[in-house]
Amino acid sequence: MATPAAPPARAPWHLGRGSIRLQLTVLVLLVVLPTFGAILWHLVDERERDRRMAIDRVRQIADNVSARLSYQVGDYANTLTLIASQPRVRAMSPGQCDPLIESFARLNPEFVTIGTRDLQGNPVCTYLSEPPGREDVAQFPWFSAALQQDGFYAGNAFFAPKAKRWVTVLTMPVRDDAGQAQGLVALPLDLIMLNQQIMKDVPEGLLVTVLDRQSQIILRSAELRSFLGRSVAEQLASVRDAVESNRVGVFELQDQTGVNRVFAYRRMPTTGWLVFAGLPRDEVFAAADTALQRSVLASIALLALALALAWRLSRRIVQPLEAMAATSSRIAAGDVSARVTTDDAPPDVAELGNAFNQMLQARQVAEAALRENEENLSITLQSIGDAVIATDLGGRVIRMNPAAERLTGWPREQANGLPLAQVFRISDVDGGVAQDPVEQVLRTGEVVGLSNGTELESRDGTRYHIADSAAPIRGKSGDIVGVVLVFSDVTAQVAAQRDLREAFNFSRQIIDSLPLGLNVMDAQGVCLEWNPAMEAIRGLSRESMLGRSIVESFPEDALARRGEVLNAIGRALQGEEVIRADVPMLGRDPPVWTTVRYLPFRDSRRQIVGALTIVQDVTERKLAELSLRASQENLAITLQSIGDAVIATDVQGRITRMNPVAERMTGW
Repeated sequence: MATPAAPPARAPWHLGRGSIRLQLTVLVLLVVLPTFGAILWHLVDERERDRRMAIDRVRQIADNVSARLSYQVGDYANTLTLIASQPRVRAMSPGQCDPLIESFARLNPEFVTIGTRDLQGNPVCTYLSEPPGREDVAQFPWFSAALQQDGFYAGNAFFAPKAKRWVTVLTMPVRDDAGQAQGLVALPLDLIMLNQQIMKDVPEGLLVTVLDRQSQIILRSAELRSFLGRSVAEQLASVRDAVESNRVGVFELQDQTGVNRVFAYRRMPTTGWLVFAGLPRDEVFAAADTALQRSVLASIALLALALALAWRLSRRIVQPLEAMAATSSRIAAGDVSARVTTDDAPPDVAELGNAFNQMLQARQVAEAALRENEENLSITLQSIGDAVIATDLGGRVIRMNPAAERLTGWPREQANGLPLAQVFRISDVDGGVAQDPVEQVLRTGEVVGLSNGTELESRDGTRYHIADSAAPIRGKSGDIVGVVLVFSDVTAQVAAQRDLREAFNFSRQIIDSLPLGLNVMDAQGVCLEWNPAMEAIRGLSRESMLGRSIVESFPEDALARRGEVLNAIGRALQGEEVIRADVPMLGRDPPVWTTVRYLPFRDSRRQIVGALTIVQDVTERKLAELSLRASQENLAITLQSIGDAVIATDVQGRITRMNPVAERMTGW
């Protein structure tokens, strides 16, 4: 009996046959962990030590500046106390200055001035030729604050309008024998000169800043003139609670020049001012950076050993991955048929390569369909005359057609991905904020038709009146996936409508202002216009006549008058001008006499489309004529009855009238 063949021997397992995850894990353990542990240990230890040393140095500087400033301010407080105790000062007699005040002002150039004022702000003793008046001083913030203090008070930074410089006003109440405050000794202190005294020994590179109670800069070791009086409340907002609750402390913050610093602070008890001393953060951690460099150098040696071990390990990983990279490059260059070869690759890499090939095949099919859809959509959008913008659910532009590019001023390549409000800047025509069309569509899920009252501002500032609408874009499942806006430029139409309204209003004003009655009729004699003068002449309102035939305005028993009017209107419609003089208005008492003209009414093409009636009120002339005729008749009767001959002449001696007796006697 034959002996059965032994199974083939299995190849011994080694790391190169393991999965990519296993190989990368071994590589990370061999290279990263020892290096990271060494760097972390050195960095943490050195950084913490140098931080403590730098903070101690900054805190010491803050303490020194605070002590020096407290001593200087205390000296000024003693000076004000001495002055306030002088009998001539306590007398508070206007114009009576104690010589001690003048000597202090002369010996201390940092004093802008020194003097006393009563509780109303009136100057009592001052060495200024034109001191601020009571009204001015009463409005100064330091004055009202000083009146509320029981003793010495140092004001906030204040720009003195008379001295034209930044000062802090130090005050001490002046009391009478009963201990009642009756005024103040005020000492405006020049902050520039005070800064020179306090900051003269601050080391270079160390920033020392003193803030008043309102977080305004009053002293600064560098560039004080550029920062004096500037508020830093916004910069201190993040550490405000810590600063207000602690008299001393340390924090990191960015200074006014943008430099990150480590600050130590101390609050002065007498004035409430805050003294900050800060070193650049980079300088604080310079020693830690040096330690880091040493740690990196030590790690390089470890990395060299780890890389030597990992070289053979990574070779089998890199080769198939490089094949994938080469395939990706060929596909990017246009060779969509390129595929990855997975021969002799580790199992995980082979599986990844097969999945990669399947993805490429699916992508090729999808891209072909997408290109076709994209081409069809692009052709459609190009052919649309209106502007079109599509957005996603977040309101960001994903597509525009050329008409939208032209109206918004945004090229499609730059607009894609931007918020719609940045590209499609709209408002209503009255300057108000227009509603967001995307928000309206997403809220209602329906098409939103907007009015012509929308104004679009192009990127270059050009404004267009637009008619716009918005509609939801729905996916295959019916869910809204975006919004499409369609809009067009209606600037010309809006301008034409506006011009038409203005022209109509102007014509309306002219017609209403005419002293002659005006009636405009169509070809059927229906009233189209009836101005106020016609209302006064006919006694009929415009509202009662518009839309009615003109003959309906005459009484039914005035058939002859109706016939005359219809005849005149008919002649005017034939192009003839008809004038009827001295026509009395029916139904008017007292009577109204008129002269009426009937004219053809033509359109812009000179075609007769109606008739115009122009009526002039001639009542005064007609009544004058009737009165003259009656006078002449009375005169003739009188001359007939006179028995003597009568002859009347004009100024040239020409005969104008004779009675029968004169005819008989002259034979004429």
